[in-house]
Order: sequence, then C-alpha cells, then structure tokens
Amino acid sequence: MRGFWLAADDKTVGKTIIKFIEYIENQILIDNLKKTDFPEDRIKAVQDIGERLLGKKAGKKENKSQATFQNGNINIVLQKDIFDHVQKLLNDGHYFNAVEEAYKIVRKKLKDVSGKEKATDAFSASNYEKIFGRQPVNDAERDFFEGVKFLHMAIQFLRNEKAHTPARDLDKNLAIHYIALASLAYDLINRK
Repeated sequence: MRGFWLAADDKTVGKTIIKFIEYIENQILIDNLKKTDFPEDRIKAVQDIGERLLGKKAGKKENKSQATFQNGNINIVLQKDIFDHVQKLLNDGHYFNAVEEAYKIVRKKLKDVSGKEKATDAFSASNYEKIFGRQPVNDAERDFFEGVKFLHMAIQFLRNEKAHTPARDLDKNLAIHYIALASLAYDLINRK
C-alpha cells in the first residue's frame, strides 16, 4: 500500500482512500465489520486526507446520493441528510424506526421546498417552480415530474402506515431498501 501511495498521483490516492472508507462504512452497515474497530474520529481523519488529496475542502461532503455498479454489486451512498439522521438507528438494529425517520426527513424537505408537507398537496402545477425550478418543457419532463410526485405520495402513505402502527421487527434488507427509496425521493427534489 505504501508503494502505491508513493507511486500514484494524489488524485488516484485520494479516490482510493475515499472508496476504501465507503467500503468500510458499508461493511459496518451490513454487520461484516464492527463499528467499534473503526472509531469515527479516525474514519473522519482518513476521509479528510482523501478529500484534501482530491483538492476538496476537508470535512465537507456533498449532500446528494451516489450509486456505483461493479462486479455485480450495486453500492448506494445515501443522501447525507437522511443517512446522518438514521445511521445510529440502523447501527442499533432499530430498522422500523430508521425507516420512519427517513420518511420524516423527506417530508420535512418537501415542506421546506414547497411550503406543503403532504405530497398530495405539494405537487400542484403551481408548485413546480418551487420544487423543480421550472415548469415542464415537454411531455417527457411532465411525466418525470409526475413520477417524482407519485414517489413522494408513496413515501407519504408508507410513512403514515409506520406512524400509525406500533414499531415491530423489520427485516434489515427491507429497511435499507425503504431508506434508499427515501434517499431517492429527497434527492430528486433537492436538485434544481
């Protein structure tokens, strides 16, 4: 590894360090590694080094979701606001509550953007400027806006189901899928 660090350019080393940290964080999430073996302050310090090598301001992470596909595996980095809010619940195995909290963050963002918390109220044509930054310019874009609306309506109704029933055991895999859906919904109204 030292030989690689010495031979490779800063950008390549920085990318490798960031991807290695992402790998460790994902392995912790799926219980392949113990969080106690990787203290947060050390993870942060290593991540800052990687970001500095990439020329980014250390400690400032982009606030959007990202996905990669490699060797038959899809790796999704969740939207930062959502992940930061639910990470402890996930680590502690409170999957039902993590899903409910992720949905709350999406609804709060929708209210911040549109003035309405409920998707059924927020996604009127008069709110498209607030949500998307413009009115749709063609049928394809109109369909996209409608798709985002229905995704947020699904979040609204799935959140209602969680909010009005007692917490119960929820499969970790299903919870992560629900949270990834919330991350996508958040991300789609966070880009203009």
